[in-house]
Parts: sequence; C-alpha cells; structure tokens
Amino acid sequence: MTPSRRPKRGQASKLTQSRLTDAFDCFGEGFVLWDADDNLVLCNRKYREFFAVSADLMVRGASFEEILRGAVARGQYPAAKDDPEGWVKVVLDRRREATGSSELQLADRWLHVTNRRTSDGGIVGILSDITERMKQEEILRERETRLRSLMANVPGGVYRCRADWTEVLMSDGIEPITGWPAAAFLEDRLPLQGRVLLVSGRLSFEITQKAWMAGIPAVAGISGASSLAVELAREAGMLLAGFVREGSMQIYSGAARLETA
Repeated sequence: MTPSRRPKRGQASKLTQSRLTDAFDCFGEGFVLWDADDNLVLCNRKYREFFAVSADLMVRGASFEEILRGAVARGQYPAAKDDPEGWVKVVLDRRREATGSSELQLADRWLHVTNRRTSDGGIVGILSDITERMKQEEILRERETRLRSLMANVPGGVYRCRADWTEVLMSDGIEPITGWPAAAFLEDRLPLQGRVLLVSGRLSFEITQKAWMAGIPAVAGISGASSLAVELAREAGMLLAGFVREGSMQIYSGAARLETA
C-alpha cells in the first residue's frame, strides 16, 4: 500500500495562496487583502493592472505605506503632485478607519474603492474602474457651465426644467417677465398657492401672466380685464375677477374656484 503524500505545512500554505490568487484573478474587479499590520497578503491580476506603475512593489509582506510612497514617487497619484508628503499623511490617517467607499484618481483612470475590516483586523478592498462614468460626468459639468453662461447672456427669460416641471436652471432675465427673481423659483418660495393677487388698475395680460408664473390661482381688480388676460386665465384655470366692489364683481374665468357662502 502506497502511503499518501501530504504536502508539508509550508507547501500547503503556498498551495492555498496560489489557489486563492487564481480564483480572485477571475474577478472583473480589483481585489486586495492586507493583514492586521497593513502588510500585503495577496492581490489579484486586475488590482495589479489598475496600479501598473507600482505593480512590481506589490510583493507579499510589503507594507501599504511602503507601496504607497513608492507609487507617489512614480507619479501614480495626480493629487499628490503638489504636496506628496502631506497627501501621504492624509491617506494614512484615513486608512485607520478603513471602512466605506471612496473615489480614487490615478494618472490614467478613476477607481471606486470599497474597504472593509476583516475579523482579524485586516483590510479587504474591492476596486472597480469608473473612468468612463467620470468622463461622462465631466462632460455634463462642462455642458452645464456653457448653458449657464449662455442663459446669462441671452435677452429675456430662459429656464430649464425636469420632466415633472420642477425648475433646475433659470436665467436672471425671468424677473422682468414674472416679477419674481430666479432664486424665488429655485428655492421653492414659489408657487404661491392659496393667495389672491389684488390689482388697483386694469387686469392686463402681463399682470395675469406674472401671477400665473408665480402660481397664484386668483387675480382680482377694481377695473376690467383685457381679452388676452381673460384668454390666459381660462387656459390656465385661474380665477379672474374685475370691477370688484362691495358685494359684486364680474367673473371672467374660474367661477368654480369661488366658495359659496
């Protein structure tokens, strides 16, 4: 009977390490494991691809700080360019928490990093490439900047809103038209539901339009209303009343809004 050949303890450890590394190399994301002393235990192929500039420093037992400083010296982190030592200190200080997610910029890409503490005090990290997403966000920011610049220089009022008609961008030119500054709309100070606008003069189209833009559901005045004002009020479902006197008024639009005493 041939005796079974069991690998020695050291050989078994290397075999386990090799199998784990092969398994993690199948991941589409970067994976890294640090021990309780913040020394490298293992990392997969994707992790080394992400940090190609410093991949040769990633040997088992190398400390996180040692690898970090080597990578900084090689220009892997743009944020460390102006003050390398200060940047390293900030990273090491945050490292003590080693929990949660963050975004990391490298010289050639952006990564989303999630770190978690292991039961023995080590750190496991999962990293995914978000370069394309960051590029799209930068494009959107540039477009937003150009749009704001355009809106600030065009005559009249311009606004942009979401599908639910809530405003997200409005030019200052909106104030001469509506009588309300752009901030009043964007800071939810409008609309003015439940209010009535009382006018001492004629109910013009401009006044009715401003009331409608401000969300005021009812406009009343001591004089009559123009035909355009009446047309707008009817289309907008507003109450429009003229020739208001004690005990009487002329209803042009929205009679259903009046409450019967």
